[in-house]
Amino acid sequence: MKIITLLIFVLLITVLPASCISAVKNEPFIHREWLLISYNGISRHDITSKPARVDLSQKSDGKTQHGNAEIGCSQLNFNYHFRADGNIRFRSVSHTKTECSNNSQEDKLIKSLSESRKFTLTGHYLLLTDGSGHQIKFIAADWD
Repeated sequence: MKIITLLIFVLLITVLPASCISAVKNEPFIHREWLLISYNGISRHDITSKPARVDLSQKSDGKTQHGNAEIGCSQLNFNYHFRADGNIRFRSVSHTKTECSNNSQEDKLIKSLSESRKFTLTGHYLLLTDGSGHQIKFIAADWD
């Protein structure tokens, strides 16, 4: 009986702390600059010939992080929060447009980015999905 009790005790000590971890498993890997590969299967080059990147490298003390993006002629600033279950929320999205911003695909991409709800990290790739199922695929800038 003492051996069974001891085994249960050891099992609880090793398993219980691991179950209390609430941080995002891939959190260190998301904090970097990401380069757009495609939006809904459309190549970045077919959307814009200008740079298209999202910078999530700025870390914050709280749950909410600050990021910025450059999508063609548009500059974006936003706050975001992600959770271990793969959910992400973009808040306070502001963006500036310049004279060259008349690309409807670019506008759709920006809207989809600000409405993204899910993220998936696979190797050096980040996939964002909005509520309508539109997908934005990125590659880590230090990998490209």
